[in-house]
Amino acid sequence: MSERAVVTAGTGGIGLETAKGLARHGFAVTVVGRNAERGTSAIKEIAAVATGAAPRFVTADLASLGQVRALAAHLAAEGPLKVLVNNVGAMFPQRRQTVDGIESSFAVNHLSPYLLTELLLDRLQAAAPSRIVNVTSAAVKAAKRTFDAAEPPGGYYGFHWYGRAKLAHLAYTLHLAERLHGTGVTVFAATDASLEGQTGVLIGPGARPVPVSRGAGDPRIITQVLELSRRLAPLGGGPDVQHK
Repeated sequence: MSERAVVTAGTGGIGLETAKGLARHGFAVTVVGRNAERGTSAIKEIAAVATGAAPRFVTADLASLGQVRALAAHLAAEGPLKVLVNNVGAMFPQRRQTVDGIESSFAVNHLSPYLLTELLLDRLQAAAPSRIVNVTSAAVKAAKRTFDAAEPPGGYYGFHWYGRAKLAHLAYTLHLAERLHGTGVTVFAATDASLEGQTGVLIGPGARPVPVSRGAGDPRIITQVLELSRRLAPLGGGPDVQHK
């Protein structure tokens, strides 16, 4: 029986290539996306190179925390999970809010993968040794390092707000790597045998480890990010409160 891997936003670009790579390694890949037509096309490409179980597509709009919760419940019910790739991400030309009333850049690039990961941790631990891969961006270097609210002070600038959300998720990722140390769940690389047992490793161009951006490992930033994340996307399963 093939081990399970999940790739969010896996119907095109980096996500699709990642899904194909995992399928070549024998994983039973589940691709998550919003568009069923693109999902069908992606599954055909992945199936053509798969060496294990047939790939699947699951529809979910990861801008909605309610749909993230439903997705997590669906995936958790299927049993242990070997690899989770949080590839979802988006930059918006204008300020916008999700259905939950949360600024979209922060919701899509951080809160969505944060919540999905937290809700699937027990399934990942059940499959240990397992891996979590969070996709980041060089845009973190342009981010404002304040996380009292989903939106930073000042006017909207898509690239900066996107980078700030990615910085939040990078800070969470470093925290997660430390928190899961010794559990068998490692964070960042999906299949590279040379990184076996390592965690919290940032992989850059050329598939080589690179230094983590200044600020992402700042304990104050990590604390702010965690407090804000828990407030906006509580893990208790209750209804998400709107924060404007």
